Amino acid sequence: MNVLLFFTFGVSLEDWKDKGFLDREIKYYNKLYEKNIKFTFITYGDGSDLELINKIDSKIEIIPIFKNFKVKNKFLKFLYSLFFVIKNKKNISKFDYFKTNQNYGSWLAVFASLFNKKKIISRCGYDLFHFSLLKKNPLKIIASYLICFLIYKKSNRIIVPTLYYYNFIKKYFLLKNQNIEVIPNYVDTLIFKDLKYKKNNNKILFVGRLEKQKNILNILNGLRDSNFCLDILGNGSLKDKIITKAKKINTKVNFINKSYTNNEMPTLLNNYNYLILFSLYEGNPKILLEAMSCGLCVIGSDTYGINDIIESEKNGLLFKLSDYNKICNKIETLDFFKLTEIKNNASKFINEKYDFNNVIKKEIKIYN
Repeated sequence: MNVLLFFTFGVSLEDWKDKGFLDREIKYYNKLYEKNIKFTFITYGDGSDLELINKIDSKIEIIPIFKNFKVKNKFLKFLYSLFFVIKNKKNISKFDYFKTNQNYGSWLAVFASLFNKKKIISRCGYDLFHFSLLKKNPLKIIASYLICFLIYKKSNRIIVPTLYYYNFIKKYFLLKNQNIEVIPNYVDTLIFKDLKYKKNNNKILFVGRLEKQKNILNILNGLRDSNFCLDILGNGSLKDKIITKAKKINTKVNFINKSYTNNEMPTLLNNYNYLILFSLYEGNPKILLEAMSCGLCVIGSDTYGINDIIESEKNGLLFKLSDYNKICNKIETLDFFKLTEIKNNASKFINEKYDFNNVIKKEIKIYN
């Protein structure tokens, strides 16, 4: 069986590498290859995507839309991607299924299906319309709804990461139950596990983009004038503001100036007892799942994508967005036995719900 995976609009294989999750994604599709489901990626990269795939152990083939030249303008990228599909419609016709990686860019799979009547599997790590509603931009709300409506209505099967999104898209897009499957992000529990490293009790780890959605400025407020240091792995537009604010309110902050591949992340996570993700909203955050699998006590906000993973004081700590000032006190009141219980429950929860092999089995059923 041959499946053509349409990348998120504007994203290349090199982007996956730069963001540190290339090895994670390749492992998933290599495993599907072992089950006779062969994937080809259609990316928004250039010739370097082909060079990259040849350097790694993979059975995946790559079709970079911009193989021979680069285009920076988004509108020109959009137009040329449509032309590329028309130009290569014969080659595209050999695939049994089209699959999308996210809502954003899914229109290309729909466009390709006009020339090749193929079944479409729509996968989203989060619903684009849902995120637009939370950002409250009217134009983006309208545009994202139209994009999601188009791909959902044209899809034969839809994959969402959580039960929340299952109910959300049923409600807003009037979809039939049998077309929607809940398949969460996976965790490779063979490498994301407790390595029994010595932990630093006064350090809390944050991993993610330094953007408004991650609500990191309120994390700083929650740790002000405390003995805790926030170690940050990530970059973004708020970095300078974080540095300035941390100094102003006396919050200890340390930026980790090193990049980690997904396979290297367990060695970082295992240096900590705590990871914090206090976002305004999330989809199905991989870093939260991976930290729990390593036996960390995760600290999260009581909001979409987090509160369906963390059960407060059982497998993590959950706080209302307005209660960031209670974080330090809660951590300090945890005794050794309660902390150990939470950490053990966290890793057990991931093994039961998010294990790599269990997620793969669910994906295989889609194609059967």
